[in-house]
Amino acid sequence: MYSRGELETIGRIAAEAGIYVISDELYEKIVYDDNEHFSIGSMAELRELAITVNGVSKAYSMTGWRIGYMRGPRDVISAAARVQSQVTSNPCSISQAAAVCRAS
Repeated sequence: MYSRGELETIGRIAAEAGIYVISDELYEKIVYDDNEHFSIGSMAELRELAITVNGVSKAYSMTGWRIGYMRGPRDVISAAARVQSQVTSNPCSISQAAAVCRAS
């Protein structure tokens, strides 16, 4: 797990270079010792460059009930949604309801 300082350094370098950053944060709720989760996507300078991928299956012990989400620039999310709609099926209604309850 990268520290906040390490992620801020990576974020500044990416922002200066105009490079997209994809951050897999599926384990953000599973943190040990004195570590703290920090989302690189929360950095203002990466607002249009950070793509955050997350979900609720791992964090809330929803084994087998896969449901995830992403946050990022509108054009990137729109393109990803067009691809995703052709290659996967939708999560079942039970997974969707459980995700809403856990995220609230």
